[in-house]
Amino acid sequence: MKVLFSGGAVYSAANRQFEMADILAEDGVITHIAGHISADGAEVVDCTGKYILPGLVDVHTHGRAGFDFNEIDEAAVMTMRQSYAKAGTTTLMATLASAEPDSLDNSIRVINAQRDVKPGLATIAGIHLEGRYLNPGRRGAHAPQLLAPLDPAELKSYLDKMMPLPIHVSAAVGEQEVLNEDTARAAIEPLGNLKTARMIITDDSGRTVYDSAG
Repeated sequence: MKVLFSGGAVYSAANRQFEMADILAEDGVITHIAGHISADGAEVVDCTGKYILPGLVDVHTHGRAGFDFNEIDEAAVMTMRQSYAKAGTTTLMATLASAEPDSLDNSIRVINAQRDVKPGLATIAGIHLEGRYLNPGRRGAHAPQLLAPLDPAELKSYLDKMMPLPIHVSAAVGEQEVLNEDTARAAIEPLGNLKTARMIITDDSGRTVYDSAG
């Protein structure tokens, strides 16, 4: 099926500005962008006076539409995905704050069940495990009673359940814990060969002492 989006102001990443153009899509894939396009048999969508830009990507979001990724079921995630898409966010990293292990397990399970790509729904590209391995002195809005020391075995269990989604793990340790790149690598060695996992470890000042992405 061909759809022609006609007469809109299309954002050009190359020129960093909006430019008047037509967009032709076939079976949901953009095939041509030009000042004027003629396409016999295409459904025409009049975009006069409207702006057209790529879907937004939210790399750190805890939820919307009255729901939080830490307290969800499949219906809640479906509602959030619809709401994200309606507001222009088409891709997101579901972010989990510090929580009890059972709560994190449930969130990971439900998010993993919503990996499909469907029209009208934002796509969940991955999971950001923001808690619970945070220094109490740098915990931000995280509840102190939900924090825990970085436990490689526990973390590996979460990562195993998150796969195959891309994963981002954040951890912050305190001054009382001697940490450098060598000890950071030793701490995560039991995680094995999880190439899609990224771990960033910071010291009490916020300085990154280990980033598995290099």
